[in-house]
Amino acid sequence: MTETTTNNSQTIGSTLNMHPEPVGAEVFINAIQDLKMHFHMTYENALTGVLWVAHAHMFDAFEFTPRLAITAPLKACGKTRYLDVLSVMTDKSLSTQKASPASFVRLCGRGNLSFFLDEADMLFGKYGGNAEMITALNAGYEKGGNFWKCIEPANVPTQMPVHSAVAMAGISLNTKLPDTTLSRCIVINMERARAGQLQEKYRRKKHEHKFIAHGEKIKRWVHDHREQIENHEPQIPEVVDERDEDKWSPLISIAQIASLQLGQQAMRILMNTRVIEDDESKMRLLKDWLTMYESELPHLTSELQRGMNSKGIQPNTLAVKLCQVRGNEFDEDNIWSRWNAGKPNSQDASIKGYQVTRLLNEFGIHKGSIRGDYDKVFNGYKWEQMIRACDQWLNQSEPEYEAGEDWAERSHVVGYTATGAQS
Repeated sequence: MTETTTNNSQTIGSTLNMHPEPVGAEVFINAIQDLKMHFHMTYENALTGVLWVAHAHMFDAFEFTPRLAITAPLKACGKTRYLDVLSVMTDKSLSTQKASPASFVRLCGRGNLSFFLDEADMLFGKYGGNAEMITALNAGYEKGGNFWKCIEPANVPTQMPVHSAVAMAGISLNTKLPDTTLSRCIVINMERARAGQLQEKYRRKKHEHKFIAHGEKIKRWVHDHREQIENHEPQIPEVVDERDEDKWSPLISIAQIASLQLGQQAMRILMNTRVIEDDESKMRLLKDWLTMYESELPHLTSELQRGMNSKGIQPNTLAVKLCQVRGNEFDEDNIWSRWNAGKPNSQDASIKGYQVTRLLNEFGIHKGSIRGDYDKVFNGYKWEQMIRACDQWLNQSEPEYEAGEDWAERSHVVGYTATGAQS
């Protein structure tokens, strides 16, 4: 690996040497195996990272370059280390913990750099984050993307090219990123490894060299297959949202050119993580909620237990319950357990609470304070609110009820069913 520097010798990026001999699709499998050796992650997350790296070696050839968001709800989940490993596998990479919009825009103009931004959650705070940085990140997602900036001293408006590959790591990026940026991201959720779950903990000094070697081989593979990838048009199902299709197409093309198996695996990840926009799927959410609610109704009291009581339910609990609606089987009938390329019975890999929140918001269902026994208050969804939404969207008649009446008891009386009809 050689370094590129500025005039003052400050390192701004690194360039990989190209492996001297042709390589096959095994380069992807070998890199995935080493990632899983040193990081607690699913095969799907490892494959996604490696495919993103391959795309970054030739991102200028694609119409869109997806942002990679590596996140976890807590510290010490391997986000920074994973970002670091991906950076040493990527040609013309620049890693930084702090990036101003001005420096980011100017560095983009140097051409074909891939940026690795650690602690990206600091860029997107509770006050909306840095608007200029958000604009630059969003504009750079598309080939030919530009950022307008007034250049001193004449203060002349100038178009600055910002098309670049960007990977970010940070705590809870999936909730802190603006929707406009998140929709341009492929999200990788990391987990904290417990004792005995890692074959060997990643140490930069000891293990970095083998990931550099993986990067050099990926660079060679991309070089040898670039024309084939550029001319490839992946056949993506029509049910996939347009934005998801745009951001996943580069990775799908690379995977399909590499091998049939990798192509199928990448497509499966896309289908399991895609944004569900069609009306039928949205109705499915309400129907599955009714099924879950009816099964839990006999056990509900006013005391808060397992994240719910007779008055309401917390988002994370609702996400888990949705994945159990159709019997804990990893099959085509349970879309919620497959939402994030999940595995059977895996709470960590299935639909998340924040994703349920976004879907429910479309029905006007919003979180609020719910009071239980002993004046304990929790944040969640009131059954009353959700039942009213089912009444409206599943064509049920509005039930009559007395003020202050227990909704759990009342819904049982009127006989709501998961089919969207009253008994």
